[in-house]
Amino acid sequence: MSGPHADRNIAFEAIDNFRDLGGLRTRDGGVIRRGHVFRSGDPRHMTESDYAKLTGDLGVRTILDLRRPDELEDVGVSPLIKPPVRHVHIRLVQAHNLESVVRQTQSVGSVGAMYQQSLEDVAFGRNLTFALELLSHEENRPALFHCSLGKDRVGVLAASLLAVLGVSDGDVATDYAMSAQAAQRQAELRAKNETVDSKPNWPDWVSAAPPESMQHILAFVRREFGSMEGYLQSHGGDATLPERLRDALLDERSS
Repeated sequence: MSGPHADRNIAFEAIDNFRDLGGLRTRDGGVIRRGHVFRSGDPRHMTESDYAKLTGDLGVRTILDLRRPDELEDVGVSPLIKPPVRHVHIRLVQAHNLESVVRQTQSVGSVGAMYQQSLEDVAFGRNLTFALELLSHEENRPALFHCSLGKDRVGVLAASLLAVLGVSDGDVATDYAMSAQAAQRQAELRAKNETVDSKPNWPDWVSAAPPESMQHILAFVRREFGSMEGYLQSHGGDATLPERLRDALLDERSS
């Protein structure tokens, strides 16, 4: 892989699918600042070396955990996470909501349709907006946001942030599709009957990461709300939130 996506992956011993959103370019010539916002899969198995790298080398202050309450109850969080690092749980979806979304989109077998169903949920939208509000505050950054795999909930939050910052739909989709390798690794482990975080009895298409999924939801947001900014305002976002995010996270913006 070449271009702005080539060097954003960061290797850890036991944190999968970790990358910096920094380095991506916006349509107006801006560049997202490196080292401010990271995305990943679940870091609960991270080693002490991983934690030192995460909080020392990368300086992460806040970890936004997008997993469901039942996931936290079942598997918990890393015991290494301690103050001054903040662990913030943001409940994007409930277990019953997720199951309902999968059932409703089963006929079309589309990850994009599944994400659209989530975005249509008011509680999801409000919690997503709250997550972006947290990322806008300097005291919370550098920040990491994660779910289980770092593909679905993380993918929608990342797409929302990148859209507000002015990244092209194509680059948003490419960033999302980088999670396909992590999804494949999980599928291979599941096929070997090894213990992994899985979606039991869910169709295979749920684990896919097709780039057109992001194209689908970005088009949906523009069609229904005018823009991602409009979506955030419709779900409780302050009118200044998009500009505050751009001021915080962009360099080299054109006038």
